[in-house]
Amino acid sequence: MRNKRLLRTLSALCLTLVLASGFTVPAFAQGAAPPPAEDTTNDSNVVVEETEKAPPLTPDGNAALVDDFGGNKQLITVTTKAGNYFYILIDRANEDKKTAVHFLNQVDEADLMALMEDGKP
Repeated sequence: MRNKRLLRTLSALCLTLVLASGFTVPAFAQGAAPPPAEDTTNDSNVVVEETEKAPPLTPDGNAALVDDFGGNKQLITVTTKAGNYFYILIDRANEDKKTAVHFLNQVDEADLMALMEDGKP
C-alpha cells in the first residue's frame, strides 16, 4: 500500500515536470531592429553652470529643512537635532489665513519646547 502511494506521488511529480517543461514557449528577442544612431549633437560650445553653494536656511539652528515642495500647497519637512521630523503643509489657496498652515503629524507644546531648547540630543 505504501509503495503504491509512493509510486503515484512520484508519477504525478514526473508528469508535472514533463508538462511544465514541455509546454513552455521560448521567447526570442527580436534582433532585426537597427542599432540606435550615434549622437550627433555638438557639445563643444556648451557652458556648464555650477550652482552656488547657498547658506543654509537655519544656520546653527535647532532644526534643518529637509524637503520643500512648492505650488498652491507647499509641503515642508523639518528635522530637529534630536531626529524628530515635522511635516508642515501651507495652503496658499485657502482664503482663511488662520487655517492656512497645518502640521501633518501631531505636535503638542512639549514638542515645540523641545525644538526651542539648545541642548544636544
